Amino acid sequence: MIKLTELNDNESLKAMEHGDFSEEILNSAPYVIVIMTQSWCPDWIAQRSVLATMTGRDDLKVYYLEYDKKEYRSDFTYFKETNFSNSLIPYLRYYKNGKFEIDNNFGSRRRINNWLKA
Repeated sequence: MIKLTELNDNESLKAMEHGDFSEEILNSAPYVIVIMTQSWCPDWIAQRSVLATMTGRDDLKVYYLEYDKKEYRSDFTYFKETNFSNSLIPYLRYYKNGKFEIDNNFGSRRRINNWLKA
């Protein structure tokens, strides 16, 4: 099972201020996925299920933020939709060795495994 780590408010606010997530997050493992979503989203529920069925890896960290539960939800929504040009949820950003590689709105097992092999 791939462990999911919730982003704290400090990390989320820093991302809004600096345009992306901190070096600490992006370099926490060779492969990092950051998921921005809302708790009610059926696709997020499905995404969690996909991740729960995948074998955990020491070289992969997955972070998530359910921003609809945050006081700054409107500001974060605006940030995500304008800075990352993506208004859909869940929104996944993939980083390798701290550098952004790809993004999408759903990570199937195949898609994630192919990215990890590239």
